[in-house]
Parts: sequence; structure tokens; C-alpha cells
Amino acid sequence: MIVYIITPEKIVYNGDTYCVIVPGIMGYFQIFNNHDSILSILDSGIIKIIQKKNILLFKINGGLVEVNNNIINIMVCDIEKL
Repeated sequence: MIVYIITPEKIVYNGDTYCVIVPGIMGYFQIFNNHDSILSILDSGIIKIIQKKNILLFKINGGLVEVNNNIINIMVCDIEKL
């Protein structure tokens, strides 16, 4: 899967991933390869990107996530890499 984290100013992150965990408004949920297409609102919290050998963490104050054909677009206004 390919993940893009996008702000109005720039692409903060793009790369391959095994799994993404995002803070949905009803709680955290995981996105794996071949996940059904979704569009969901994100709450404040931590995005966890799990790669083969790394785990990346980003703190957000809400946003949107779109999943379609193994491409994950995460749109946020405020983001901080932890």
C-alpha cells in the first residue's frame, strides 16, 4: 500500500506501508492491504504507519482519510512528526 499524508501546503509523507492506524471519530481503526474503499473523518490523535522495519508516528488535530485501490490519502491541517 502507498500512504500520502497531505496538508494544504505540502505532502508531509509518502511511502509504502504494511499497515496504517488512524484515529477515527468512533475510535482508532487499522487499514491493511486490499482494504475496502472508504472515506472517513479523523479525530485528534496519533497516526501510526507500520513499515517492515519502522514505525512512524504523527500527531494530528483531525482530518480525513480516503482509501481506494491500496492508496491511502490522509488530509490534515495540523501535523507533527513524533
